Amino acid sequence: MHPSVPVIRFSPVIEYGEFPFRIVYEIDGVQYEIEDTILASFIGINSRGRNWSSSFKSGRSQRRYDIFSTTVVPYAFSRGRPIEEVTIWISFGEPDYYMGDRRGNRQGPRFMYTEMSIEGFILITSGEISKEQLYEYFDINVLEWSFSEPIRNRFRP
Repeated sequence: MHPSVPVIRFSPVIEYGEFPFRIVYEIDGVQYEIEDTILASFIGINSRGRNWSSSFKSGRSQRRYDIFSTTVVPYAFSRGRPIEEVTIWISFGEPDYYMGDRRGNRQGPRFMYTEMSIEGFILITSGEISKEQLYEYFDINVLEWSFSEPIRNRFRP
């Protein structure tokens, strides 16, 4: 048996940050705007490493914004698969991304889709979708996509 090696855990120098964002998009000639601020904070270290939490300054409780849902799925998107419904939503990314923690999830803001298909059973899948694909497949035009950049953080024992 090998003796266990102690793991040194490092805490962030900067433990809190505010990250404003603004998104403007258009569907069927109607403009929609989402503007808020992501509040990210360090909550401690456990056996898995550093833990972060995030919330919205507006008080919004959901971690994602659904922006579009349809049961009329374009063939170019479905590629012939029997898709019953598609929902387009915005993932705002993880707090470790904004707080400069390279050991974390590191995923920033992005558009996502969730599709539901029925082929003898219900199958729900999701993935990332580009702004170009939003326009090509669903005629959603992203007019503005501005997010605060992640901070450069340092970590100390």
